[in-house]
Amino acid sequence: MNEFNVQDLVQQAFDDAKNATIANRDNLAIRGGNFPAGNLYAFWHEWRTLIARLEWRMFEYVNEFQLRNTAANPDLPEPHEFWKLERARIFGDVGDLEVRRDGETFYWRYIGVNDTNLPVVSSAFGGQDFWATNGAMEFHVAHKDYYQWRGIAQKEQRVDSKWLDHIGLGDENVKLQTREYLRAGRVEFVRFIGFVRR
Repeated sequence: MNEFNVQDLVQQAFDDAKNATIANRDNLAIRGGNFPAGNLYAFWHEWRTLIARLEWRMFEYVNEFQLRNTAANPDLPEPHEFWKLERARIFGDVGDLEVRRDGETFYWRYIGVNDTNLPVVSSAFGGQDFWATNGAMEFHVAHKDYYQWRGIAQKEQRVDSKWLDHIGLGDENVKLQTREYLRAGRVEFVRFIGFVRR
């Protein structure tokens, strides 16, 4: 049996916190807002430059779920599909843009690298910059990976057993890479990075 020392675990937690990466307004963009559902196409257009740099697309419709890699399928939903879109998450190394429907309103948020290629925060999409009211705040950054599928034997009835295979990753040992932004030990934001096979 492996024994562990509680004091060593506590010391490790302090060391991890001391050596953690810090995110603040200088290196992290956090934006969000909302807009009428009829403005979705205009919103995609406003964010097109950033979206082109993001490698992964997850679309949840009223009748299906799609996961796409931009190398194989870079397209966004067509305007005739907007009525059935419930949620979209477009993410990659530079950021994570999420859009979700609530009735006739879409709510959005972006978390990612703070660079000059981001769209201007626009009142047309209810845009707000998190740092405008939280300028001095800092977050500890935790790198987390989560298994998405561990093989055929562990089937989940609500999900197509080959859903990751559609993007060429197979269906075993696939992990979703994330960044968690913590304040006072609590997760405030989670940013998706991408899928990898381990």
